[in-house]
Amino acid sequence: IRLNLDTDVYAVFDPTNDLITDLKDKISELEEENIELQRQIDVLEED
Repeated sequence: IRLNLDTDVYAVFDPTNDLITDLKDKISELEEENIELQRQIDVLEED
């Protein structure tokens, strides 16, 4: 089974589709946290 985070094409026919969706959500959350942390680091480095 090929997993492509950009599309659900391969996941649609897979029984683990819910798992894939959960993983995508987690990745999105982590990316947002990462962006926020990077902003905080940038602010700290300005001081």
